[in-house]
Amino acid sequence: MPIFVLTHEVPDETPPGTVRYVTDPAECAALARAAVGDGVAMVHGAGATQALLRTRDVDDPGQHVLHLRYRVLPA
Repeated sequence: MPIFVLTHEVPDETPPGTVRYVTDPAECAALARAAVGDGVAMVHGAGATQALLRTRDVDDPGQHVLHLRYRVLPA
């Protein structure tokens, strides 16, 4: 399962496994879209959620257990 981390700064060291750090919300959404196809991507954290809402890359907000879940909109 690929993991895309929306961040202000990419770490110098290469992350293990399938983690990829991305600084641009639109790029992060595009990568998630490509990874899940018709599936659902999860967005964790208020900052990431707000950034993706500003770029209109998420919809269907809803609270699920301890995290927020959003569907990445098709391109």
